[in-house]
Amino acid sequence: MTTLYVWRGVLRLLHPTMPYISTELWDITFPEADPLISSQLPDVSSCAVDQAAIDHFSTLRDSVVAIRNARSEHGVEPKERIAAHFFVQNDVLLRTLEQEQATIAQLARIEIGKLGFTIGQPEQGDAADSIELVVAAGVVVRLPTAQLGDQTRHRDRLLKQAEKAQATVQKLEARLASKNFRAKAPASVVAKVDGELAEAAEQLSTIQTQLQKLDPAA
Repeated sequence: MTTLYVWRGVLRLLHPTMPYISTELWDITFPEADPLISSQLPDVSSCAVDQAAIDHFSTLRDSVVAIRNARSEHGVEPKERIAAHFFVQNDVLLRTLEQEQATIAQLARIEIGKLGFTIGQPEQGDAADSIELVVAAGVVVRLPTAQLGDQTRHRDRLLKQAEKAQATVQKLEARLASKNFRAKAPASVVAKVDGELAEAAEQLSTIQTQLQKLDPAA
């Protein structure tokens, strides 16, 4: 019965994108049931949501994207594997990334033996021979410049990230400064926006620190 229950849900989810084959399978499996086209999608409103798992997956995905973008911008050949080191302030997230290091290495083309993880922030004096990718608040990935070339493109990318982060901070600050928003929005919503602002401000600060490392005289 459990298998049929799951299969019924799968066919309902498939129908919008695969109408013909899902209808055929539905008619074979449930010949006495109403047509698939008139059935309702599964109700998942009462299902538990693991927000931490979602956030951890997003960080893993964003890390791979950031590394792949850096590789592309610096002209690294797709077949060439490079080194990478993660600095993560959240110990639970750090363990999750460590558990998925084989996935990260495969998708980002990292040499598995040169993929490292450290709890906390990177030391400021150790970045002379590397670039640092700000993946999210509390997550920085360091790549060796010897395998990437000069840092001009990296600086340009950081400037774009800083501009985007600054815009986010200003938008959230303006929203929180609105008397109507604070008066009408539920406390949970206000707290959520406060958290988003703190995270955006931390990310902006991290990016600005990286820019300072690239050009201390600026």
